Amino acid sequence: MSKRFQRIATIVPMLVLCLVATTDLQAAPVSGSLSGFQSISRIRCRNVTLNKRVTVVPTMNGEWNCEQAGLVVNAGDVITVEIQETAQGLMPDRPAAVSALGSQYHVLLQWGQGVGTNLYSVYRALQPDVAPTAANKVADTETTFYLDGNVTPNVTYYYVVTATNDAGESRPSDPVTATTDAVVLDHTQFSMSCAQNGCHDGIGATGKGPTHIPTSEQCLLCHVTTAWLPARMDHTGVTGLCGTCHNGTNASGKPPGHFVVAQDCNACHITAAWLSVTYVHQTSNYPGNHRLYMPCATCHLNNSTAVAYTAPSFAPSCAGCHAATYIQSAIAHKNQPVAINQDCGRSGCHRVSSVAW
Repeated sequence: MSKRFQRIATIVPMLVLCLVATTDLQAAPVSGSLSGFQSISRIRCRNVTLNKRVTVVPTMNGEWNCEQAGLVVNAGDVITVEIQETAQGLMPDRPAAVSALGSQYHVLLQWGQGVGTNLYSVYRALQPDVAPTAANKVADTETTFYLDGNVTPNVTYYYVVTATNDAGESRPSDPVTATTDAVVLDHTQFSMSCAQNGCHDGIGATGKGPTHIPTSEQCLLCHVTTAWLPARMDHTGVTGLCGTCHNGTNASGKPPGHFVVAQDCNACHITAAWLSVTYVHQTSNYPGNHRLYMPCATCHLNNSTAVAYTAPSFAPSCAGCHAATYIQSAIAHKNQPVAINQDCGRSGCHRVSSVAW
């Protein structure tokens, strides 16, 4: 498709650029860009052959298309495009420094004062490409601000502003956006249970989700009225074993790889948090706290309560782990075999908690 354009008229103060195009392909689009022009008053496309014409509204990027505006274009038709440009200085510049601030039920828009402007128009849409059309117009104002009170909480709105004087309306400003605040219900006056009377039952208001812990307890046992999360269970009045709830179904239980143990959770954990873990050995076989911190896996090699002694025949004495390092020729050992001196710590000779050993 090819077009041949020719400038045929220039009029001041209203500059009229008239383009003539002869299309040689069927349904060829007649379109272009307004780059380099000042404020545009009007674009008219005319099919001279069919004696049909349309008025085109340029996009925010200054692009225009006669066919998209409804002009029928056939092969061989003569098309004229008239771009009317107001002489520089007569039509106001588009508003600059536009800002938008949303609250729960209002959006406040502000912009800079333009020169030679009689009126400002505010346009709003729910998508970024806000066209300055009658359907999108929300207000005309002579001030440099506007408070939009016809909004819904928790919704994102997009705005543009234009300036108007006797010469016409400017191109729209850069779009701005504002999201209104979500509604937060004040629960201070409520005395009934959360799910009572059709509130948090999943119908009247949000209730337990599909992955919620199965429980018949009231919401306030774990949640607060300002937000569902974070949730924290108050264990103060809870009796019984932890595993009754913390079985992996009713509440979080032992994850894969957990230490294999038959004790209840509170043997190592506290109700405020799973971590950190503290365990106090109660068995008489425990040799005592050593002088260096040793992880559980030092003795419990198989991730269970069973101890993997290196010299099982001496268990549970010290030699059960240290027989290989026993020095029989040491003066204090009196050349006695390890079987005689196997209870290093309990013999009173050594202290497992002392750095000096």
